[in-house]
Amino acid sequence: MTTARGVARNTFAVLGQHGLSHALRLLSTVLLLAALSRSDYGILTAAVALVDPVRTIAALGLDTAALRRAGREPDRLPEILGTLLSLRVRLGMAAFAVCVPLALFRGGPPGNTLAVLAAALAILPAALTGPLSVAFQARHRIHRIIFLPALAGTVHVAVVLALWAADAPVAAFVAAAAAGEAAAALAVRAAVRRELRAPLRRLPGLARDLLREGFPLAVVNLAVVVYGRLGIWLLEIHGGTGPVADYGAARRLSEPIVLAGSALAVSLNPYLSRLCAEGCGAEARRFVAKVLLLCLLVLAPIAAAAGFAAEPLAAVLRPEYSGAVPAFRWLLAGSAAMFAAQVLSAGLVAAGRFRLLAALSFANLTVFVALAVPLVPVLGAGGAAMATAAMESLNAVIQAAVFLLAGQSSGGTAAVRSS
Repeated sequence: MTTARGVARNTFAVLGQHGLSHALRLLSTVLLLAALSRSDYGILTAAVALVDPVRTIAALGLDTAALRRAGREPDRLPEILGTLLSLRVRLGMAAFAVCVPLALFRGGPPGNTLAVLAAALAILPAALTGPLSVAFQARHRIHRIIFLPALAGTVHVAVVLALWAADAPVAAFVAAAAAGEAAAALAVRAAVRRELRAPLRRLPGLARDLLREGFPLAVVNLAVVVYGRLGIWLLEIHGGTGPVADYGAARRLSEPIVLAGSALAVSLNPYLSRLCAEGCGAEARRFVAKVLLLCLLVLAPIAAAAGFAAEPLAAVLRPEYSGAVPAFRWLLAGSAAMFAAQVLSAGLVAAGRFRLLAALSFANLTVFVALAVPLVPVLGAGGAAMATAAMESLNAVIQAAVFLLAGQSSGGTAAVRSS
């Protein structure tokens, strides 16, 4: 049975897993910044930003829906995993096909078409890695594959170093991420076979249930991805690849906070789902509040120290990215707010408030557009980051209020409504 201790152990395992992966990702980012010109790094960032919404649509929120289902029905894990895997592979192939015309009709600097196609390659292995990880997340045994996803980062770094030595074109550097994803997918697949020791089954009825539950979550994820990439698109329109590179670098360097929130939300999902199913809504709310307060007390000084050190480090390492410093500082604040929103969303997902989350995501997108459209032309990367921080802060406040009100309205009943 999942317990609070299991949540803590799994969270630290996921954080360790993400920490290893992100440390390698940070290393690959530094290598990319060193190997590519500012303009080429802008092309890379813009290509990934164009593909990310398609990649998010292809996931359709299915991984989270399956994880919630596995938390409530652990005995059906082979069926859930088999159905999820079948859906995600088919959707991944369709998403890659959609990216082909996007790349062919993409304008801008030379190399954009190949860069977009190279970014789309990562969709295919990601369609395996996400679903396969559900088997360990659902059982709070992520510690058993803690080192496997770091393989993706290791391969990515190795490929980037080889490409740098070969003076390869920018599209090849974009494709390096797909090589890392493929290595991780193969490793996790082997681990799942050892973990389950049971054949995976695809059930059409279960597939329909997952699609129905996952679609509102897909809307939420799509809105988050669109507003995150909308800043890049606006920067490309108003300033070209230079400001895009500044914003892309700032985003990549502020990602550890967001990844920590994601790791915690993943670990909370099965535990909170069980509490809600048993009618223990008050206990679930207290648990989320304690966890959130503790984490924010740890994150605040770390974010402040990183923001203080950003300017002198940029001056020493890459002075041409001095314009990224204000964006980085604003994104640190936005990332802390996003951390809080992710944890609160885990509670709302456990309570089945999918449509409510979808509505909130579009409200957030509206706020971001209202802020970013006037700020980006004037302030560049800093304006996009400022809009992100303001929107995420407002989002966290609204999520907290909704979480408390949703808990009060649900009372102590064991039936979980899908609103």
